[in-house]
Amino acid sequence: EVWTGWSEVYIKGLEATPDALAWGRLDGSETLFWLEVESGHSSREVIQKKMARRLAQASAYAESLKVRLVFVLLAMPWVQEAARGALAGISSNTACLTGSWSNFGELPVVEWGKVRLEIDTPK
Repeated sequence: EVWTGWSEVYIKGLEATPDALAWGRLDGSETLFWLEVESGHSSREVIQKKMARRLAQASAYAESLKVRLVFVLLAMPWVQEAARGALAGISSNTACLTGSWSNFGELPVVEWGKVRLEIDTPK
């Protein structure tokens, strides 16, 4: 259930501008959905640092609001693989998903406390 959403909204205090945010309810809990779209025009190292920073910002914001977090990265498979190491150590109130921007409507299933990469999910 999605209540509202925004694209490229600046979050003051975090100095962050996610590609999109949505607010709603998932599994009976108020949830923030944070979307990042990565073009792949950076090195693996830059992508990993950027995703680690974005996930930390998203986690801090959701924690401050006392809501669950679904963090989503849409990117090409090699970018998902490059980001793998940065998308780790999440709390039990967070789910992290990656998917291809070309597979509209297809993401791994949300599992709280886990990272699910599309490149690891059998079709």
